[in-house]
Amino acid sequence: VLHPNLAALPSFGRTKAEKIANAWAAADPVERAYCLEMTRFVAREMRLTLLGDDSRPGDAGGQAGLWRLPAARKQQNFSLLDGLELLEDHSNADDSARNGLGPHLIFQRSADGKEVNFRAGDTLILYPRRKAVSSQLLAVSSEQEPNTKAAANSQQLTANSSNLSVLDAQVVKVTLAEDLTADGRVVLSVRNRRLAPRYLAGHSHWALEPDTYDTFRREWAGLSAFLGLAPERRQRLMARTGPRMPEGWDAAAPPAITAPEVVRRALAAPDWFVLCGPPGTGKTRAVLRELAERLYREDKQVLLAAYTNRAVDEICEQLVAAKLPFIRVGSRLSTSGQYREYLLDNMIRDCSNRQAVRTRLIGCPFYVGTVASLLGKPELFLLKNFDLAVVDEASQVLEGPMLALLAKVPKFILIGDHRQLPAVVTQEPEFSAIAPEAAGLLREELGLSNLRNSYFERLFKRAEARWPHAHGTLADHYRMHSELVVLVNDDFYEGLLRCPMTWQHEPLSRPTWPAPADAFLQRIKNERLIFVPTRRQSEDLSMKESVQEAELAARAAAYVAQGYGRNFNPESTLGIIASYRNQAARIRARLAQLAVELDLPGLLSISVDTVERYQGSQREVIIVSFCCHQEH
Repeated sequence: VLHPNLAALPSFGRTKAEKIANAWAAADPVERAYCLEMTRFVAREMRLTLLGDDSRPGDAGGQAGLWRLPAARKQQNFSLLDGLELLEDHSNADDSARNGLGPHLIFQRSADGKEVNFRAGDTLILYPRRKAVSSQLLAVSSEQEPNTKAAANSQQLTANSSNLSVLDAQVVKVTLAEDLTADGRVVLSVRNRRLAPRYLAGHSHWALEPDTYDTFRREWAGLSAFLGLAPERRQRLMARTGPRMPEGWDAAAPPAITAPEVVRRALAAPDWFVLCGPPGTGKTRAVLRELAERLYREDKQVLLAAYTNRAVDEICEQLVAAKLPFIRVGSRLSTSGQYREYLLDNMIRDCSNRQAVRTRLIGCPFYVGTVASLLGKPELFLLKNFDLAVVDEASQVLEGPMLALLAKVPKFILIGDHRQLPAVVTQEPEFSAIAPEAAGLLREELGLSNLRNSYFERLFKRAEARWPHAHGTLADHYRMHSELVVLVNDDFYEGLLRCPMTWQHEPLSRPTWPAPADAFLQRIKNERLIFVPTRRQSEDLSMKESVQEAELAARAAAYVAQGYGRNFNPESTLGIIASYRNQAARIRARLAQLAVELDLPGLLSISVDTVERYQGSQREVIIVSFCCHQEH
């Protein structure tokens, strides 16, 4: 693009290259600087994802860590599940097998297997660790001398006792279908279709490691699509110029802080609207559902997107409750069971010809999926034109993928909260910052200084400062007690949050809980908010885990379970949040021990996960393990 030699390109690719080169030539200096910075940022992310960074302590080595890191280091990172033995091979089953799971494998973990931080829905790589001992070679033959037989068998056993590496055999792409449980069963959905049974039977032991997805090329494709837009659209997408005012806009109108007013302004906005929804304010259940119902009555064609599959399932829940037709874009395993019938493949299964498929796809008003899933279906946008996109969890989506998606629609509504979870970025802040030669220009024109910040955050701050008609913030909070709201209200929301429910102001009372054994448990019984300072221990193998915090979290969970008694429900009563997967694995291991020691089987069902997996959900009691230590 910078120095094109189009004549040297083969004819089949020349037309596309000419189109991109012409778009680049027509771009102004701000647009060029923006696209170059985006390209550099994405290239650095791609490199770190594939190769890792040896200079960072605890780095997993990226995808190359599969063959570069020793097994001991992987086990320390809780990223290697070794010693698996195949129990059942259903790799050639049809899609209805195991309640819609489809082709799958079932393995057995060894009794002394190491703890891992894998969760249902994780994409993994399965590869053999040992070849199977041939029964023919070990069979006793009457024609063979005993010494010869023993030598042959010994040689074969020696060969099979050495571990294979990921480079020694074919890898199998799989997805963990069910969370790991105490019975040691490991259920994997097979992404490699047509696995040879002989290959599976030819190996006795297997290993699992995390896989990576390459979504970076979609972001570069999104930049090309962005450059191909009309100049006015490019300016508005970059927030270089503001969104148009809605008809009848009153400049003296107060800020939008209630759900009805936010919905009204979002629908009236001609170009875009950003909504900040603090935790527990009902941005999905109230605002997004009301938006969907109103858009359906107006006969609009709508993309409904979110960052995580969990949030997408919550959107599906609201659409089902409102009895609105939709198609879910994604895979079976990334979709909750009750919404799999709405998956794209299932929705067109009964179509008898291509025209019937086309008619059904064009006729559906709502398409729902993660940003990544929707970008992975470019043919959808060739088939169907959308009137607007509504993106939940928008504050977790970086500029690149968001720009790639929004370039496909004429209007969008973003829902998020930049004060909660940030977007996930691999590179350090100093590397994701805008290069010095472009920093002044992009800060002045776009309010852009660091590409690790989400697109939502940049637009919201620009709208707050310049365009009051294009933003709103929900104020009524329904999730936390007023004593807990104080933690965040003043520091992050300028005192905006309100607690309208009676129970949010009631005092704590737990008279039926058992007598606490020590001061720590006494505080749990009597106080609504507890902070326990901890220190690093010699047993802590990295900054991402704490033995002391794992013990405290497990003991606290056991006491809460005893306090609730029969009313204890692992799905609604208690959740444990860990800053890192390594720490989550440690806590789960300690809970498993206490479940046996105290005869509390419910401890095995407690969700222990990182904060991004808890985003949008709620429990009556939350335990947080930060693993953050600074000696003073």
